[in-house]
Amino acid sequence: MNTYKGFCLVVCMSASSMGTSANEGFKMEEVIVTPRKRAESLRDVPLAITAIDGDSVRELGWDTAIDIIKQAPGLSAETFAGKAIPRFLIRGLGTSDFNVAQLTAVGVYLDEVAISSPVAQGIDIYDLERIEILRGPQGTLWGKNNTAGAIHFITAKAKPEFEAFASLGMALVNGDSLQREMEGVINGSLIDEKLAGRVALKSAITDDWVDNRFRGSKVGGSKSFAGRMSLFYTPNEKVRAHLIVSANDQTDDGLTYPGETAAVVATGSGGPLSGNIDEIAISTDNYDEVEHRNITLNIEQDFDSFTLTSITAYNDSEREALYDEDGGPQDEFEDLYISDVSQFSQELRISSPADLSLSWILGAYYFNEDLEGQSSFAGGTDYTNTAELDVFETLTESRERESVALFASAKWNINESWILRAGLRQTRDKENFSGIRQSYRIPISARSNIANPDSAIAGTLLTVGNTPTTDSESWSEPTGDIVLSYSFKNGALAYGRYAHGYRSGTFAPAFFLDVSVADPEFIDSFELGFKSRYAHGRLEANIALYRYQLSDQQVVAFLGFDNNQPITLFGNAADSTVEGAEIELKWRPVDDLLISLGYAYTDSSYDDFPAGPSTNFAGNKFPRTPDWTANAFLHYTMPLQQDGLLEFQLDWRAQPKVFANPANTDTGFGDEHSIANASISYAPFSQNWKLKVWIKNMTNDQFYINRTGNGSIAYAGEPKVMGLTLSSRW
Repeated sequence: MNTYKGFCLVVCMSASSMGTSANEGFKMEEVIVTPRKRAESLRDVPLAITAIDGDSVRELGWDTAIDIIKQAPGLSAETFAGKAIPRFLIRGLGTSDFNVAQLTAVGVYLDEVAISSPVAQGIDIYDLERIEILRGPQGTLWGKNNTAGAIHFITAKAKPEFEAFASLGMALVNGDSLQREMEGVINGSLIDEKLAGRVALKSAITDDWVDNRFRGSKVGGSKSFAGRMSLFYTPNEKVRAHLIVSANDQTDDGLTYPGETAAVVATGSGGPLSGNIDEIAISTDNYDEVEHRNITLNIEQDFDSFTLTSITAYNDSEREALYDEDGGPQDEFEDLYISDVSQFSQELRISSPADLSLSWILGAYYFNEDLEGQSSFAGGTDYTNTAELDVFETLTESRERESVALFASAKWNINESWILRAGLRQTRDKENFSGIRQSYRIPISARSNIANPDSAIAGTLLTVGNTPTTDSESWSEPTGDIVLSYSFKNGALAYGRYAHGYRSGTFAPAFFLDVSVADPEFIDSFELGFKSRYAHGRLEANIALYRYQLSDQQVVAFLGFDNNQPITLFGNAADSTVEGAEIELKWRPVDDLLISLGYAYTDSSYDDFPAGPSTNFAGNKFPRTPDWTANAFLHYTMPLQQDGLLEFQLDWRAQPKVFANPANTDTGFGDEHSIANASISYAPFSQNWKLKVWIKNMTNDQFYINRTGNGSIAYAGEPKVMGLTLSSRW
């Protein structure tokens, strides 16, 4: 991997935005983004931001939320054994656990609506206008729990003009299993000059491609069905209303692999596993099923001196998942997760005209979340004991979270060159918690009933943690930022930014025996940035340098087992520091060639982290935080005289090894890896179709994104996939 570091020193930078048009001349197209709740040119925003338009998302073949890491510097992510729950990190900060109640440090938004629970963030991405990744605390306009930054998925909205799109894709996964994908979009006017509608549908099915050698079966398949309907209503020139309703159902065979220390004994076909990601040996038929339902109403009305915006949203996500957590054929640890998360949010804001010398935004925000969850665990110290397992546990919890905030932001054009921006937000959070942990000693014959906990609970009730616990806590904190920027006559922009961020406190998951509370997390961020254009607009280069100082950083970490009991850390690290740099480059050397390159360096460490009577993790790196990430994108268009266009595309991303927990143990880590994808497409001039042949993970780099705890279980990266897609536009 040292070769990647050398490569990065020469070329590493990233696309602030990627487009694929070959007829825009040498000058880069202007990209409009909305990180400050106003439409602005990307190069005029004093913030480290990556924006990727919807056409590029489709051309890159991205399907799920975590795909966005492939072309965004400083962003990393992983999922659990399936695709249901993403865990995002920006500049080393993010979610440290897959628990559905975990508070994320990376805010995830869908059409300006905060998606709070990790179980609700694993959405399929399709028919998008663009994706915006905002690096650094975003606590002023975007809300609490954004100490790391924000990811904003912006769907394509209904519009009066007729538009239609359809695509059909077929592929081979790991060389022999079939994958099918279909997408369709239709948009147009329903009532002339009053009402427009848009419908988008997507379906993806992947056949089983992994051999479970213990059970003699194939696993690893997945199914996803998603649909979205949007309406755009304009009763007059001053009112604009968007109604968006969407649903997404996913089913995934979550794959759990043996880790570094797993005792993988005889398999069904005999002999040890090869170590390839197309083989496992587990005793349980894993599954992960998730359903998402979302509805959003966005209304804007213009008045003489301001615009009023109302955003009302309701979201519901349900999940049921069963996993073999020992990673091998032994009947040792099997887990069942059931959860239902629903949330309601309302935002009201008024905005002055953007062209004033002193423009402003004032707003109020309300958020309510109800979470019901149950986890069941079966495990034993001796899986050869045919009489009884040591323990069967059910963990049940209920949470209600409420957040209320007032916020304000202002922009002062001091003169033609200097601009001062400042924002302030006051947030009050409250959480009500109730939970119970019940432990049973059950016959091993009842193990197979873990998917039905009521029937499995037929053993002896143990005395550990059987008392229900109920509690309530509230927190309040001001957050804000101040930015001073200078615009040079040649179009370059320099800026300095200070931001104070906050992640609210929360209760521990129910598997902790005592009611434990993590205090709020605080961050002070200092950032310097420079955005510039050269060669008559053919080259864009952006640089950001930053330093974070964190106090009471929230940590949830699985450290392994002691006498077959899980060791899990929950609480606050005293002090932490993150320093880093990002370089971005986008270059169009000739009319038909676009090159985007990127590099991010992150130095994260705990300054003080007492983790036990004689243990301090001071000096250790943050878990799942790569020291660097590098990405590249190349798109070349070749006209074939009067026949049509050939398009060649290549994208690449690499990162080094990461630790899986704050202890930085050698058995808990994610592998270094380098992934390259490529495609060739043909589109005739005289017709409206395109045929694309593509390959993902073209070098078949097999790696594990995470080995948890003491290395007994691992989760693998995506396999090599080759396919073709036929699409058409009208």
